[in-house]
Amino acid sequence: MKKAILHYANVVQNLYIYIDFHAHASKKGCFMFGNFLSHDPTEAHPQSDQVENVLLPRLMSLNCANFDINECNFSERIMNAKDKSGQSREGSGRVAINKDAKIKLVHCYTLESNYHNGRRVNHLAPRLNKASGALEPDGIVTDVTSKVYMPPGSVPGQGPTPPPFTVEILEDVGHALCASILDLIEENPSSRIPLSQYKNIHVSDNKDHLIVMKTFASYRTSEMTWNLTSLNMRTAPCSLQLSDSKILQIDWLSLQCRERPL
Repeated sequence: MKKAILHYANVVQNLYIYIDFHAHASKKGCFMFGNFLSHDPTEAHPQSDQVENVLLPRLMSLNCANFDINECNFSERIMNAKDKSGQSREGSGRVAINKDAKIKLVHCYTLESNYHNGRRVNHLAPRLNKASGALEPDGIVTDVTSKVYMPPGSVPGQGPTPPPFTVEILEDVGHALCASILDLIEENPSSRIPLSQYKNIHVSDNKDHLIVMKTFASYRTSEMTWNLTSLNMRTAPCSLQLSDSKILQIDWLSLQCRERPL
């Protein structure tokens, strides 16, 4: 399989994206691991390859109620980490393909899913049919006000509860991934992006979004924990944990990023 993929990358030179699918026993939720790429602007990606790299999981969080961007990791350390058996991540599909491909592959990921449930639920913008201009209805899995997320006995005003993962929820993750890829190449006929707070995927047109993306891409820390649950609340601060003793606070009111001790 690796040889066939590298054939498309190195001979045909027509490989745009690589995604490996894994189950995860300990870490909750659906999330992505990605590679640590260059932070320098390029002709293809003026905001840097790393910002472009992070864009797909950000789109996933706008298309999938159960995708958790807080658990995503694109650090240099995760590329070099070893598992319990001592095997290096360099043997993982996304790292190996990125390393062995002769063309630049920005979009190489591992999509992970816990066996049971997640920690957070995303509120999704409506899907807009671009041809007709009509809104398309959500199903029970994408409607966070449905009984899937508000089971009997839920406390009013508490918000959606992360549900146990079912076949339908995992299928929706797959549907959302396909929709996110179409959004990434701007070919999605039924997209949530136009009615989201961002309106389009061009981060240079969305100043607050760009601050988060650039901040995430520019910090060369060994580990980063995303805490972006307030991202849809423009007046609320959000933060990135940089280390055990340091946190980066992003204030939407002043659009400033400040390092603060924990």
